[in-house]
Amino acid sequence: QRHLRTIALSALSPAIDKVTSDAWVSTFLNSFTCGTAGFADARGALRTAGSCDAGAFEFVGPRTRVVIADAPAADSYSPLCMQGSGTALTLDSATLVAKPGDTIHLCAGTYALNSGVFLLADNGWVAGDALIFEGDGAGNTVIDAAGTEGAAFAADVAMSLTFESVTVRNSSYAAIVIEEGSGVPAGSVAIARSVFSNNTIWGSGGAVFAETITVSDSEFSGNMASSGTGSVCGGALFGVVVSVADSRFVGDTATATGANHFARGGAICATEATIRQSSFSGNTAVGDQGYGGAVYAESVTVSGSYFASNSVNTTD
Repeated sequence: QRHLRTIALSALSPAIDKVTSDAWVSTFLNSFTCGTAGFADARGALRTAGSCDAGAFEFVGPRTRVVIADAPAADSYSPLCMQGSGTALTLDSATLVAKPGDTIHLCAGTYALNSGVFLLADNGWVAGDALIFEGDGAGNTVIDAAGTEGAAFAADVAMSLTFESVTVRNSSYAAIVIEEGSGVPAGSVAIARSVFSNNTIWGSGGAVFAETITVSDSEFSGNMASSGTGSVCGGALFGVVVSVADSRFVGDTATATGANHFARGGAICATEATIRQSSFSGNTAVGDQGYGGAVYAESVTVSGSYFASNSVNTTD
């Protein structure tokens, strides 16, 4: 038998004192004590004659904890941040105290990273863990990784990361990287209502490198994957399974220099890609051999999307 976690009815619960018929109680609960004065209910309160609670306990589902992060001199846009600047944790501190299933709410402001945010097995994260980074809008919550030498966000276990309503920009080693072992994409990344701009990587996936990537209502612009010693794939996104909807890719580039080096997918590189209601413009794959100015995939499904001025430039 499965036991659900429950708590006693709260003082304002609509179930309190809502049963007033002893006959109903007798028929369905086989109990005459519910409407009898002097008996205590599950709350410990004495029942009054002729009334009882419609339910003894209320179900409590899995709890999602919200950890508040605040940028220096942040503005308050959401109710979670109305407490004012300086009362919440920094992004680094919020990540350190976060646990699987938590949401880290990033109050409006610019978060200038001096180092990346690392979610590592050594710190207790395991495959299957999930963490959400939620901002106050892509135009209000900005994560600037110009001061980092690695990825803005990196995990070495196959976990699930979600980014909502944020801007992530200027990372020198991709904005988000999830890999198990060197160069093996893992885990999943979900992105919604966000902007990723001017992120680069010496390898594949200028903005995001993960096994599964899901994007909705977001923009990727000016991201670049480059290499002088090998082939590259995906100026913005590199994944095994990539799904994109209602999004825009502008000016993303995959560049490989050197003989016999391939550049694939100026914006997206995937084994399997699904693209719906999205636009691609000015994306480029540049290499000794270039393929897919906008998208390179072994299997691709496209519907209701717009492609313009994407190009492949070969250097041979």
